[in-house]
Amino acid sequence: MTWPFNNRAIALIEVGRLAEARRSAEQAIQLAPRKVRYYYTFGNINQYAPGDPRVAAMEALGHDAAQLSVEDRIELHFALAKAYEDLGKLESSFGQLLEGNALKRQQITYDESESLGVLNYASSVFSSEFVQSRSNAGNPCSLPVFIIGMPRSGSTLVEQILASHPQVFGAGELKHFRSAVDIQTKLTGSATYPKLMSAMTDEDFAQLGTRYLAEIKRLAPGERLIEALELLKALPRLLKAWAKFGSMTIAFSKFASASLYRLSAMRALPRLLSATA
Repeated sequence: MTWPFNNRAIALIEVGRLAEARRSAEQAIQLAPRKVRYYYTFGNINQYAPGDPRVAAMEALGHDAAQLSVEDRIELHFALAKAYEDLGKLESSFGQLLEGNALKRQQITYDESESLGVLNYASSVFSSEFVQSRSNAGNPCSLPVFIIGMPRSGSTLVEQILASHPQVFGAGELKHFRSAVDIQTKLTGSATYPKLMSAMTDEDFAQLGTRYLAEIKRLAPGERLIEALELLKALPRLLKAWAKFGSMTIAFSKFASASLYRLSAMRALPRLLSATA
C-alpha cells in the first residue's frame, strides 16, 4: 500500500511542512515508481536538477503511454512540464502542457455560451442598485472575513497570511453559505439562486446571515473566520479581501495546472474575466 505516503505528502504541503512532505513523496515514488500521480505531487515541492533519475523515469513512462490510463497520461504531461521548466527546457515544457490540456479537454463537456449566460444573469441580478437598496439588510456581525478572487489569483495565499494571526482561523473553501441559501429557497418556496435574491426581504437576508453564522461559529468559537468564497448582503459588515491578478497570469496558471476541472474553459477565460471584472 503506497497511497498513504502520497496523501501524507499532500497534507504536509497544506500545513507548510515541506521537508517532511518531500520525504513522503520520495517514499511513495520509491515504492511505486510507475504511479504517475506521485511524480506530480513530488514536482509540486521539488526543483528538478539535471540528471535527476525521476525525470528519466517519467520519460520512460511516457514511452509506454499506451499502458497508462487517460488520467495518468494527463498527469504525466503536467508532471513532465514542471520538470522541463525546472531544467530550462521551456519549449518541451509548453509542448507537454499543450498535450496534457488537449487530452483533458476531450474528457470534459463544456458550453461556453451557457457559462457566460450564467455570469451575465448573475450580474443583472446583483446590480449596483440592488446592492445599494439592501445596504442595511442582513446580520450585522463582522466575524467572517471573505476572500474573493478568480481561481489561481492568490486567494489561498491571502488566507494563509491572515490565518497566521492567533485570533484568526482559516476555514478554507466551505459550502455552508450554499447550504444556507438552499434552506432559504425551501423555506420561501421561491426560485433558486441567484434569482431568489430579488424576492428576499431585509428580514430574509438577516435570517440567511444568522443561519450561516450559526454553522461557521462551530469551527472556531471566538475567532475571526476566513473563507475563500464570496458572500453578498446577508452579512453587510463582514471584512472582504479581493485577490486580484492579471488575466493572462490567471489563465496561464490554470493552463499549467493538472488539478483542473476548469481547464476546458481556458479558451473562454479572458471573456469570463471581463464579464466578472
